[in-house]
Amino acid sequence: MAAQAAASVQIPADAVKHVVQEGETLYGICMEQYHSMAQIPQICAWNGLADENHISVGQELYLPAK
Repeated sequence: MAAQAAASVQIPADAVKHVVQEGETLYGICMEQYHSMAQIPQICAWNGLADENHISVGQELYLPAK
């Protein structure tokens, strides 16, 4: 489902693909990568996430470049 939603959204060429690991949350990924939660709405839009609290191990997410 995320792939279909992401396909309809323009994802920049410099976006970084991240594979969700055991124990990761979107909040944790954002704090580690950007030291901020400001990118969460963009990440949700790019990846078709209706709920930022529901990501799965092995899920591929497009993240903004740093």
